[in-house]
Amino acid sequence: TQGCPLRCAHCSVGAAPELHANRYASSFTQRIVDQMPEIAAAGITSIDFTGGEPTLMPRFLGEVSAAAAEHGISCGLVTAANWAIGDRQARAMVKRLEAIDHWDISTDRYHLEFVPLSAVERAFRLLQDAGKEPLIRIAHHEPIEFEDATLIDQ
Repeated sequence: TQGCPLRCAHCSVGAAPELHANRYASSFTQRIVDQMPEIAAAGITSIDFTGGEPTLMPRFLGEVSAAAAEHGISCGLVTAANWAIGDRQARAMVKRLEAIDHWDISTDRYHLEFVPLSAVERAFRLLQDAGKEPLIRIAHHEPIEFEDATLIDQ
């Protein structure tokens, strides 16, 4: 999806809240799930979900990642962790997407306007506790600027 609840000044994919309407129909999801044996047979070993914010489509992610896992395909996800603002909501998302192994959590000074560092930390901790492999990615300017260095130090 190109939908994203954030409106970051530096977005490289043109994602925005008004693009949230581009959902996948359940028939499309089912077609992907049905093709998973052929995808695995073709030697695909990993699938990554990006966006926008892919967690805006949890049903799609849950069903496709579960089918992939059944066929030995690992799944990764790039997220801003906007779903981890509260503990209960964050736990529910991690449980719902239990077949996703690798989580790249994006943050930087632009994301922080919309998603506090506490949500990034909560997502990271909950994912580690669930046995997942979270990674925090921080975009920064070159040469690095003071605001970026301060965030990295945190």
